[in-house]
Amino acid sequence: HLYLCLMVYRRYGLRSAEIALLALGLSTGLWHLGNFAVAIHGLLVGPSRAEWWLKASNVVAYAGLAFMPPVLSHAHFRVWEWLDKRSPRRLFKLLIIAGYLPLLSLPWALNKLLSEPYQTPIQKLAPLLVPFIIWFVAVFVECAAIDWRLARMWPAANEAARERGFFEVFGTSVAVIGAAFLVT
Repeated sequence: HLYLCLMVYRRYGLRSAEIALLALGLSTGLWHLGNFAVAIHGLLVGPSRAEWWLKASNVVAYAGLAFMPPVLSHAHFRVWEWLDKRSPRRLFKLLIIAGYLPLLSLPWALNKLLSEPYQTPIQKLAPLLVPFIIWFVAVFVECAAIDWRLARMWPAANEAARERGFFEVFGTSVAVIGAAFLVT
């Protein structure tokens, strides 16, 4: 994801590339990078050693994860805006801003991850876990609804049937992922 962001940035720059899509790729890439670093620590170093590595890796991973819901929603609103010139743009601005408001708790969460003694992020961030999952699921439901709305824009029997199918499948996938988050 990080490499894809770099390729898009190099080709289009920030002015012509959609910043929300780049932020989504960056957020996903940081989440994977942080988790990869934690896994490497477990394989090469072992527990109770180099805890600074674990803390730094968790900060990268969970900062990336925290930005994922608002940038996913932001990217969906931007795609809707591109494809539907009659979309409610003023409402989108308010919803996009509201989507970023839960990030106000991010400094507290990152400080908690860096505090002593070292514990896994799930142990350290337990008070935020349920609200975060509810927020994440709400964003996934919102994104699925946007995708299904975009799928209905095209008639099924014309040259845009491929786009219709894409948004139907993508919306269903996002809804299933959201349901899986809720169940687990």
